[in-house]
Amino acid sequence: DVHSFPTRRSSDLRVLQVIAGTARKEMRQSDVLARFGGEEFIALLPETHIQDAMIIAERIRQRIQQEYLCLKPDQPLSFTVSIGVAELKS
Repeated sequence: DVHSFPTRRSSDLRVLQVIAGTARKEMRQSDVLARFGGEEFIALLPETHIQDAMIIAERIRQRIQQEYLCLKPDQPLSFTVSIGVAELKS
């Protein structure tokens, strides 16, 4: 929902879009990715063991680290993320 924060700079929104798009590409169709606060995302990975979730999280982190935006010619903007993993036992 990029229109929730109209005062954000467009570059901030573009970073969030790249992060979300990159994460989605590394997730299964049954997984859910949602914005959770200003700059946070939450991913729900149903029927996933904690060890597998950690592998997925690391894969997403590495892919995002490879991404960048060119805001101006010869001025790439790279970014990183930190990801935590938790398990809900029913």
